[in-house]
Amino acid sequence: MKKLAICSLLCFLFCGSAFAAEKVANPIDEAFARYYEKALSTPEVRGMAERELSAWQEEFANAVALLRAGYKFAEDKNRVDNYVNACQAYAKAAGELEWLEWSDKDQAPGKERTFGTGAPAAMMMAESRVYKFATLDLIRIYLIENASYQYIFKENSKLHKAGQA
Repeated sequence: MKKLAICSLLCFLFCGSAFAAEKVANPIDEAFARYYEKALSTPEVRGMAERELSAWQEEFANAVALLRAGYKFAEDKNRVDNYVNACQAYAKAAGELEWLEWSDKDQAPGKERTFGTGAPAAMMMAESRVYKFATLDLIRIYLIENASYQYIFKENSKLHKAGQA
């Protein structure tokens, strides 16, 4: 019940900040937008979604590390860790819900249930959105006063290492 309440609260917070976050300029969205326009096949889109999810997870971890470093007491750091765990659970639930949307609703749940070929990419995109909104909120609310946030994302390392360009 406690996890459900935390996930519900996070959903409320993310939905409220999601509209603002969609308009925040950041190097991850700028880079991937250009590449999604070029991705023509399902495997290409899936590969881009996987790299985008990884980029937002790494950026989230960086923002959390910066936030966590500002606290000296274990109890305070534990509260940050609780937030991280709740965000990760929410991201997983968002991905599972997206997968469900791509599933054959006339088949019973289980290993034999079929799903659309776009399901894996859609699932990763849903998870990416959660990490994106959480990261942008951390930057906007907690980290912006510490000067300007420096993104660790480097376009060449994420996009080009798999041969996409």
